[in-house]
Amino acid sequence: MPGADSYNWVLPKGFSLFGGNGASSEYINTPATTGSYTLFCSVSNTCGSRYTNSLGINLGTGGGGGGGKLGPPPAIAVAAFPNPTASTLTVHITDSTSTEDGEDRFAQPYELQLMDRNSGKVFSTQSNKKTMDIPVGNLPKGIYYLNVSYKDAVLRKQIVIER
Repeated sequence: MPGADSYNWVLPKGFSLFGGNGASSEYINTPATTGSYTLFCSVSNTCGSRYTNSLGINLGTGGGGGGGKLGPPPAIAVAAFPNPTASTLTVHITDSTSTEDGEDRFAQPYELQLMDRNSGKVFSTQSNKKTMDIPVGNLPKGIYYLNVSYKDAVLRKQIVIER
């Protein structure tokens, strides 16, 4: 999409995203569980983020996919800043379906992972706090991926660590 600074894939729980930089060189590893799933693409620039496309897939025992039922985008939103960062990455998570707007915690915990370019886990935690600081000062500079798993969705953001 013209004017987009970044693209993020929002995947159902159990799906993994591997590969290079951009949709043309990445691939999705699907779970062994059969069923219908929806994958979403979110684009961001200085004006904000929005979901642009979705892809319905149907995993069956007979192989092949396609034609899955499309639903609304997941309610989860993740902000990670500053990006690029050198010492601390602040992650703020919101859930538009949550009824706990005044609270600083979710009733259900989420899983947060920071992965290097080779899908090596460099940080992992489970929490129900809406805001978390991740120390990254000991990590080499480069591109990393922040994966947040909450309810039935996994949101992935690209993070740059600079020195």
